[in-house]
Amino acid sequence: MNTIIDMEELLRFCRNNKEMAAKIIQAYVSTIPLYIQEAQDAATSNDPQIIRAMCHKLSGAARSVRAPQVTASIEQLRELVIDHKFNEIPTALSSVCNNLNAVVEYAEQNISKT
Repeated sequence: MNTIIDMEELLRFCRNNKEMAAKIIQAYVSTIPLYIQEAQDAATSNDPQIIRAMCHKLSGAARSVRAPQVTASIEQLRELVIDHKFNEIPTALSSVCNNLNAVVEYAEQNISKT
């Protein structure tokens, strides 16, 4: 899936209010540095419960902004933790961070500051 943010779905959720959609995206983007730090902290903890809790938090936020690539990469990470494939977690965490950064880039290019 190549959609960074599913604007059609987000606008439907916002009842076609583009300002509201932009504010939701901007709020999400403002939290991404914290999310990336949490992902890095979770990775260094090597604690499956911490990683799963981080996945739960990030997944909910990604779903609210309709960011399917972020959601998919978080789900993949969560499955690796459940399946005890700990040697694959660093690569999956990197994918999560890359997708979070893609949202930031998308917002910078497509969302006007209000």
